Amino acid sequence: MATSHKHTDEIQIIGGEWKFQKKPKFLTERNAYFKELFDAQKIKYTTMPQEPITITLPDGGQKQGVSFKTTPLDVAKMISNQLAKQIIVSEVRYPNGRVATLDDALQNPEEEKGEVGDGWMDYDATRPLEGNCEIRLHKFESDKGKETFWHSSAHVLGETLELEFGVHLTHGPPTSDGFFYDSYSGSDVSDNLSYNIPIFAVLFDLNVKSCLLLSYSILLRKTTPLLRSAPRKLPARSRLLNVLS
Repeated sequence: MATSHKHTDEIQIIGGEWKFQKKPKFLTERNAYFKELFDAQKIKYTTMPQEPITITLPDGGQKQGVSFKTTPLDVAKMISNQLAKQIIVSEVRYPNGRVATLDDALQNPEEEKGEVGDGWMDYDATRPLEGNCEIRLHKFESDKGKETFWHSSAHVLGETLELEFGVHLTHGPPTSDGFFYDSYSGSDVSDNLSYNIPIFAVLFDLNVKSCLLLSYSILLRKTTPLLRSAPRKLPARSRLLNVLS
């Protein structure tokens, strides 16, 4: 979904000149910065303690793994290769704490959820486990699986809109039965049918290439370079920084 807005200083919404551009320069710059951060995180993972851990399944069964090496996806493979192909996301809790974590000093909504209630936190299927834990593996059929799949799909759609049109992303969460991504495209018309062919063509191309979604734990103050190409998101980040300071 593409929308247009008039710029008004009073409410500080996005505005200004905008033109269509395929594969805009800001994508190359943002991807290079993300790769730099992600490569540094991979190196940091190698310095974390790799110790034997026990992973407890919902039925009480247990699997053995290694901290900062074994992932929820690996646990699914221990059960069956077929299950591993169907896993969308996991939930994890650490009843007795973690061996260590990369989340220290980070603003992490998933970890915050794990500190209240019953301690369960959403956990990427490819993120290494950090200690003895209990785990739930979610397929698409579950509510958690659907929400995560639609959320990831919204990001793929957002990348498609950036790649094909150079739009500025605004807001794009999952819904109860799908997903969307709103974006700013100047004074252009959002219901132009000519959008459909390139959008679906690029989406198909990304799907064929098996788009890889990577997770990175990052200090909030370091996100500015990642959001320069999505200025509509910066005010929300600034408000959060003010709350935390």
